[in-house]
Amino acid sequence: MKLKKTFTSFLKKIPLTAHLLLLALMLFLMTSCGGKKNNQSETKDSTAQSTPPPVAKLMTNQELYKTEEVEGLEAALKKPAHVYRLSLQQSGLKTLSDDIQKLKNLQSLAVGMNPGLNLGQVIGQLESLPLLQELNTSDNELKRIPANIKNLQQVHSIWLDNNPTLDLKQAFTAMSAMPKLEEVSLVDSKVMELPADISKMKGLKRLVVSHNKLQTLPNSFDQLQKLEFVDLSSNKKLNISQVLNELVKIKSLKRLFLSKCELKKIPDTIGKLENLEVLILNSNQIETLPASMKNLTKLKELYIAGNPLVPQAVEGLKTLFPKVRITK
Repeated sequence: MKLKKTFTSFLKKIPLTAHLLLLALMLFLMTSCGGKKNNQSETKDSTAQSTPPPVAKLMTNQELYKTEEVEGLEAALKKPAHVYRLSLQQSGLKTLSDDIQKLKNLQSLAVGMNPGLNLGQVIGQLESLPLLQELNTSDNELKRIPANIKNLQQVHSIWLDNNPTLDLKQAFTAMSAMPKLEEVSLVDSKVMELPADISKMKGLKRLVVSHNKLQTLPNSFDQLQKLEFVDLSSNKKLNISQVLNELVKIKSLKRLFLSKCELKKIPDTIGKLENLEVLILNSNQIETLPASMKNLTKLKELYIAGNPLVPQAVEGLKTLFPKVRITK
């Protein structure tokens, strides 16, 4: 109370001009302190808003295909941190914008049906995407695979379907440098033979060459000792005896698709595919199946619909494989 009276007495004694200056100084100090606090608060809020979301982990196929596939780069840029699958197919694409690098969580990209696409430039833009696992570049009239494909460090699956002018020897050599590549698809690419260079792809697990003109497999095919899945469907001139002679050397093989190959007979050799779990023989011309199939002790699924199987063959299958799912 005494301090308050002293301060009031002091104010009465000073001139009016000085009084006003003192009040102005006090007001300035109060405003300055408050503003500083507000600025600090605003800066803190701004920093919080600009902090990017954490980078997503590499997803499994099951997880990835539960996410939405975004159509078009413009739509993707509206929510860049939440885009995991992107389609730029049939968009007249020639080169890829730098904006693609904002999609740090992108894991699957489709750039198919863009004839004239500069794949080397596209790959250059994708090198900075640490989680990219899948690349679909089908229907692009490709002739070669650029050497910088090796820089896609996490890509495990690549689709090259309907690229009939592709130099397969060069393509497999280039792709063999990809550290994580496990799956290659060459559907409907007018493939008449696979080059011996396919043996360079030591990590290959899944190979799809359906709807082609394939007749045989190269002698080097048995070097693909991690191969688990082979789809040779709709190769109507397939030399099944030669093909099986190569496949039985691959002990890792679990799934074999041979539908619509105009097969009339299955060689006894098939019984040597000791780790086979799924066999698809739909829509052929098979009347009987070899007794050696009893050796397929790990078989879980057998598809033989669309074949003129004799009744004895059907009954024999039920006896041989009482626990196998048979679709006929």
